[in-house]
Amino acid sequence: MKQYNQYLEYTKENLSWMGEIPKTWEIHKLDRLASLVTGNTPPKAQEENYKNGYVPWVKPDNILENHRISETKEKLSGVGVKKARLIPPYSALVCCIGSVGKVGINSVECATNQQINSIIFDNEEWNNRYGLYCTIASEQEYEKYSNKVVVGILNKQAQGKIKMPVPPLNEQRKIADFLDQKTSEVDDLIADKERLIELLEEKRQAIITEAVTKGLDPDVKMKDSELTWLGMIPEKWSVKKIKHISTFIGSGKTPKGGSEVYSSDGVVFIRSMNVHNKGLKLDDVVYIDKKIDYDMKSTRVISNDILLNITGASIGRSCIVPTGFPDANVNQHVCIIRPSKVQIYPSLLSKLMVSQTVKDQIDRSQNGSSREGLNFSQVGNIYFPISPDLEEQKNISNYIEEEINNIDRVIIDITRQIKKFEEYRQSLIYEAVTGKIDVRDYPLERKEEAHAD
Repeated sequence: MKQYNQYLEYTKENLSWMGEIPKTWEIHKLDRLASLVTGNTPPKAQEENYKNGYVPWVKPDNILENHRISETKEKLSGVGVKKARLIPPYSALVCCIGSVGKVGINSVECATNQQINSIIFDNEEWNNRYGLYCTIASEQEYEKYSNKVVVGILNKQAQGKIKMPVPPLNEQRKIADFLDQKTSEVDDLIADKERLIELLEEKRQAIITEAVTKGLDPDVKMKDSELTWLGMIPEKWSVKKIKHISTFIGSGKTPKGGSEVYSSDGVVFIRSMNVHNKGLKLDDVVYIDKKIDYDMKSTRVISNDILLNITGASIGRSCIVPTGFPDANVNQHVCIIRPSKVQIYPSLLSKLMVSQTVKDQIDRSQNGSSREGLNFSQVGNIYFPISPDLEEQKNISNYIEEEINNIDRVIIDITRQIKKFEEYRQSLIYEAVTGKIDVRDYPLERKEEAHAD
């Protein structure tokens, strides 16, 4: 970061995660600078703790990569609040079990579960905003102090021993002012890029839906589909149901013994988490042995099968099994649709399944009081328009493939740009709070403070 000045003199020793810091700065342990509060869970069995709740109850999943806190599904009522440990706004919420060091910043009063230790900045020697940035910069130190067992665990006592840099108070404020402005600028750039991705995703979806319902010829004669939500379709096309163009509709099952029988090699076992609209994601795929595979042979999938998630939060996600895919099975949360190749081009069916036309039908068909779900009858009765000409179907599929591949390449490039902005943001925070750059005289735009020191 050559555009910034440096301090005149630094310490001669390497101070843990901070490295060398300006010689005029002090070092103190975290428990001297702030109060540490471990969250807790008011009993779930007591409905009054959460009914008509208004205070967010935060879990690690609610801590986002940008350090914000997502909307919490569970909120504490007045009764539940009395059994919780309230955290004031603009504290640092640090995940201390599992993804140790993940940091969130709450903008409103909240409570957390026991996987989160909150840092409450109540020491007049440590500026609140500067302390928040120090917490973000010191993530690796939290990992170092955690117990490496099955999952990382950082207890409050170990967390309190982490050392933090303490510049003079007026200097802390200047560093915090600098970071408020610079990180806000980076966040704006990231938000613009994320919005661009959203627009591209919308365009991607529109291309798929338009092509599978209207075809590629803008001058083709149209007719009424006789379905109000579908509208006009090409004159020679017809409306079919999935059960009319499939040779098999069914789902898998979980092998006896559940996750305990999963292994790191063998026959691929596909779960709903592996099924995505852009294809199978196998980073966390599990395997079963050949004996279990034989016992579950009715749940095997083959090339060009369409997989559809039929339960849970990922309901409606769908993709095709690629040609040449190895032996595989699916669990009960994934539906297998085996297309009749004399009636429909499989790759086109895979695109129909992710079109807005099918998505809307799935949304209308969900059932289950506590968990969404689709049954085989509902899957089989999903409508879609189709050309009787397999060659036309293939051309439509190929067109969509080319168009969405172009969009996906742009999305990948923008995602890389976002990653670089995020890395720059993290680096800037670290460099400033540890004094690697001197920002005391950096010219800032004067803005109204978002919150008090």
